[in-house]
Parts: sequence; structure tokens; C-alpha cells
Amino acid sequence: MIIKNYSVLINYDIINYSENINNDTEEKADIRREAKSIMNKCFKFKTAFMCILWQTILERFNKVSEKLQKPGLDLLSGCELIRSLRQFISHERNNYEKYDNLTRIVSTKIIDNHEDVGKRK
Repeated sequence: MIIKNYSVLINYDIINYSENINNDTEEKADIRREAKSIMNKCFKFKTAFMCILWQTILERFNKVSEKLQKPGLDLLSGCELIRSLRQFISHERNNYEKYDNLTRIVSTKIIDNHEDVGKRK
């Protein structure tokens, strides 16, 4: 699996824009609070984890979908593509450690725990 594809997942543009808005003293307080909230969500481990997991799954679905839509595809090949997709999903759902490790490698800014930050006491 190529890790460089995942650098886009934690959308640094969103983080940068949110950070700029949050630091802009001319913005309304509500807007700045919302920007900070979005920025904090991007830094959570579970957000990065889910982005990487869903990126992998959706890429595979897209590839299968493209092949299924090709003209002249025979029924046997179509069934095999769907069977392969089901096996892939079954295999990936048990790969928590793989995605945990990938998330830690890809993102250096995320908060390194599985707890929500800023929970009320």
C-alpha cells in the first residue's frame, strides 16, 4: 500500500483555512469557534483513521464499479468481481492494526489517543 496517497486524506487545506480563520481577530467569535472546532476534529485520531479506512474501501469499490460498467463484460467476470469485493471487505474489517499503524505513520499532527478532546467533565 502506497502511503503517499493518504497524505491528502487529512485535508491540510481545511486545517490551514480553519487555522487562519481562527486566528483572524476581525472574524466574528462564532465563526472563529466553528473554525477551531473543525480544526480540532481534523486532528483526532479517529477522524484520520476513518479517512484512511474509507479511502481504501471506496477506491476498491470505484475500481470494481468501473470494470462492471465496461461494455462487453460477461456475467461470470462480473460475478467474480463482486465476489472479490466481498472477500476484500471481509478481510479488511479484521485489519484494525493495519489501519492503526497507517494512521500513525501518515499523520504527525493527530492527537495520539482514542479519546475525544475537550469532553465536558
